[in-house]
Amino acid sequence: MRKKIAFIFISHHDLTGGGGAERFLAQSFDSYKNLGSFDFNLYFITDEYTCRNLRSVGKLKTRDNIIIIKNEKNVILNEVFLQIRIIKLLFKLKLDLIHIWMPSSRYLPFLIFINQIKRTIKSKLAINIVDCSVAHYYLGKNKTDHYG
Repeated sequence: MRKKIAFIFISHHDLTGGGGAERFLAQSFDSYKNLGSFDFNLYFITDEYTCRNLRSVGKLKTRDNIIIIKNEKNVILNEVFLQIRIIKLLFKLKLDLIHIWMPSSRYLPFLIFINQIKRTIKSKLAINIVDCSVAHYYLGKNKTDHYG
C-alpha cells in the first residue's frame, strides 16, 4: 500500500513580486505527477484563491489529487472555515504525512491542534518555512524585525 502524503498550502494569494517558494512547491507537485510511476499517493490541499493564482502562473496543471477548499468572503470566517475544513479532510484521508508549507503565525492554533491529534489520525507532521528575510533580521535592532 502506498503511503499517503498531503502538501497543505493555503492563504497565499499574491504571487506578484516573487512567490519563488510558492511556485517551487507547485512545480514539485506537477513534476511528481508527471513521472507516471508513483511511490506515494500525493495530495495538494489548497484554497480557491491560492489555486487560481498558482494556475495563473502556469503551475498546478494537473487536476489529479488536488483538493480545493472553498473560500469565504469574510476574511475572519475564511481563516476559521479553511482550518476546520482541512481538519475534517485529515480525518477522512487518513494520511501518513501532513506537510504544511509556509504557515504564518495566524495558523498557530491550527498547528497546535494538528500536533495534538496527529497520533489520533496516525499521521506525521512536517512544517516548512521559507523566509529569505530571516537571515537579515534574525537579530534585528527593532523589535518588529527580531526573530530570535
